[in-house]
Amino acid sequence: MAAKALFLLLTSALVFFTACKAENNPTPSSPSPENPSQHLVDAETIENKDLVPAEIATVGMDHLSGAPIVLLRDLQEGRPVPIWIGIAEAQAILRGMHEVHMPRPMTHDLLAGIIAETGYEVTSIAVHSLEQGTYLGALTLKHRETGEEKTIDSRPSDALALAIRTDAKILVAKEILLAEPDFEFVPPPTGEQVVRVAGLTLVSRDTEFAAEHGLERDEPLVKVRRSTGFAAEFDIREDDIILRAGDQEMTSPNDFFRLYLGIEEDEYLPIILWRDGTEIELNLPRDDEGSGEGIEI
Repeated sequence: MAAKALFLLLTSALVFFTACKAENNPTPSSPSPENPSQHLVDAETIENKDLVPAEIATVGMDHLSGAPIVLLRDLQEGRPVPIWIGIAEAQAILRGMHEVHMPRPMTHDLLAGIIAETGYEVTSIAVHSLEQGTYLGALTLKHRETGEEKTIDSRPSDALALAIRTDAKILVAKEILLAEPDFEFVPPPTGEQVVRVAGLTLVSRDTEFAAEHGLERDEPLVKVRRSTGFAAEFDIREDDIILRAGDQEMTSPNDFFRLYLGIEEDEYLPIILWRDGTEIELNLPRDDEGSGEGIEI
């Protein structure tokens, strides 16, 4: 059953993204044998940027361009930040968000393993520039014993796929936040949706799952796969089911994400959870300083 579910997940994701365009990034040239460090980046180039922390929120498609898109969320003001990516990278990020472990390592799993085996860790990734419609990114690696740091040029999509596997900090340049490009976010089908927000990882589950947990539902429901940091402080736990948020019944992770983006700085989102056969009410405030009100997601 698990293998069948995995097959359906990856197959549907492939179908979903097949019609999308390739990533709007030129293929980088390979470093020459004589200059293997040509893709190292001057750390000051990154440090001099006005960078703000962000998190990977979700993956979907931009209806305007037909390209896959990853939505980051600015953790200072709560705004979604669209980054256009390629099909393979979208699938890699989705696999990471769904915590799907392949029988053999895929490219970003392999890269994470190589970095760890050489004694380094990925401390942060940065989407630091937008030049002629192309996003530029970088990885910062730190040696666990010597403390030596290296900053390496990277496509943002690869950096994000790696960050989700290594829990690296994600930073975005303010100039990218202020660009405000036009996009129309289209989420994957409900069953494949996964959202990360305020320390929560939310996934969709079907009516059969609901029945197994003592709920009668005609619609899918939203399950908490992981609760850390901010959300855990408010006693939201792994395996909780989110029945309602605000005045809406929750039927998809994207529903919750949209509502959470819309609350004001000093407000909170009323939530009703289902835990061990009991309804639990709580109020979840914003985990940032701003508001996403008016943003269409």
